[in-house]
Amino acid sequence: MLYVDQAFGFSTSNISFAGIWLAKLIYLLQPYIYLFIFPILIIITSGVILWIWEFGQPLRQIDLETIFQDLKELPIILVFIVLSAQIYGYIEHHYILPVSGWGQHIHLWHMVLHSPLWLRIILAILLKDLIAYSYHLAMHHNMIFWRSHKWHHMQDQMYWLKGNKNSLVAKFIAKWDLIGFVLLGIPLDLTLIFVTAYSFFTFFVHSNIQWQPWMKYVEWVLVTPRYHMVHHSSNIDLQRKNLGDLFTFCDRIFGTYVNPETLDIKQQKFGILPKEPLTVRDIVGL
Repeated sequence: MLYVDQAFGFSTSNISFAGIWLAKLIYLLQPYIYLFIFPILIIITSGVILWIWEFGQPLRQIDLETIFQDLKELPIILVFIVLSAQIYGYIEHHYILPVSGWGQHIHLWHMVLHSPLWLRIILAILLKDLIAYSYHLAMHHNMIFWRSHKWHHMQDQMYWLKGNKNSLVAKFIAKWDLIGFVLLGIPLDLTLIFVTAYSFFTFFVHSNIQWQPWMKYVEWVLVTPRYHMVHHSSNIDLQRKNLGDLFTFCDRIFGTYVNPETLDIKQQKFGILPKEPLTVRDIVGL
């Protein structure tokens, strides 16, 4: 062993020392590694399913250059997902949970918290959709909020991977959709199941699949790809329509609904016209 140490210029004690520090580093980074693994697995699973669907029934042709560019930007998105989750988690732990505890002393709120779990889950999902609709509406009517949403609308070719392309500020704002799950005492494991399903749903509504007859029936309740594509039109008026996140109820109630069948998809262009160069400000969302 001595000869090996001399030949390579290090000692076994240095190896042990380096190994200890590496183990410590892995231990410290372990929570963040898990935070990255979860969204990566969701992206891979969604991609396999939706890419097969898009390949079999494409709405439009997507050039490879667009896909390669999106893959290069994917690490930025993953960092934004983890960073926004950490910021929201800190606020939730130090401010939201204490407020939720105080609310249990209110009789009406106490009754809600002791209602059946299935009812609280439904209320949490409906509240999430209402919150998402509200800030989405604000993003298209207020220039300050629009800055956080602009990058998402700069995409002139739509397919599943575009669904998660949002600025850092937009991702942080979106985390507040889930406040109802916290306030209504939904168990964390059920919340994570919903987040996983919702993540896939987000990719699905941005997917490049042909418009199907069954979609018009689903749209009485849920958003579909063709429903959401109306919103991604380069027509500024249509960008303020079909703002629904999960359900189509809010669009119908508040007058922002447009029937996709009234549009000729072959004539529609996506993105922002005239085209603008992507800036760091757009990516951050300020």
